[in-house]
Amino acid sequence: MRSGAAGLLRAAVPPELGSAVVAALVGRFREGSPGVRLELREMGAEAQLGELAAGTLDAGVLRHPVDLAGLGLGEVLCRPLGAVVPDDGTHPPGAATPLSLAELAGRDLVLFPRRSGPALHDEILATCRRHGFEPGTVIAGRDPAFVVGMVLSGTAVAFAPHDWEVPAGAVWRELAGAPLLERVSAAWLRSRQDDPAVRLFATVVEQALTEYGGMVPVAQTVLARRAGVPVPRVGFTV
Repeated sequence: MRSGAAGLLRAAVPPELGSAVVAALVGRFREGSPGVRLELREMGAEAQLGELAAGTLDAGVLRHPVDLAGLGLGEVLCRPLGAVVPDDGTHPPGAATPLSLAELAGRDLVLFPRRSGPALHDEILATCRRHGFEPGTVIAGRDPAFVVGMVLSGTAVAFAPHDWEVPAGAVWRELAGAPLLERVSAAWLRSRQDDPAVRLFATVVEQALTEYGGMVPVAQTVLARRAGVPVPRVGFTV
């Protein structure tokens, strides 16, 4: 079954986009296009790109950077990532000064498996090294329980948005200068540019990420940095 006139839009979102974001996306799409059913799946960037190219997926939500050949994109939105580290008791919540990546030197890093987003995986590691953090070992892990367990072991750190659910024994620390930005946008094949269901999907993705994911346009962040203006702090949902 095809999307649009056939009454179905096949779409995907990446893991850990956030329950509030997903709920808002689905609800607003349903309200805006009651005649089209949204078939939504969770899928990593590489799998989405493959299915978009094969025509088995109509639209997706991608974390950048990815291969954009042949794709149309919605507004690219972003939010800073911080470090989840063991709590040594010296920095009460809300009182900690920003942490530099170099201060993580000697720690292992828990990071999503490279196969799910090779370009983003490599970009994160390159940024860490450029800022003085060479992970002892890069541990592939995405399940929150596993990530938390490795952090609580005292040897590893992870990166996450501000409102990531941090357990007792760990703490979220802002990274000085916001060197790591999560960048996300809706995407679709350019040949589907004029599909009303695809256009609606792109609109509700932007609304959900902005209102429930605490994201702001990348262009706004870049301009603020060039002007030396602090980027407004926003709430985050994971």
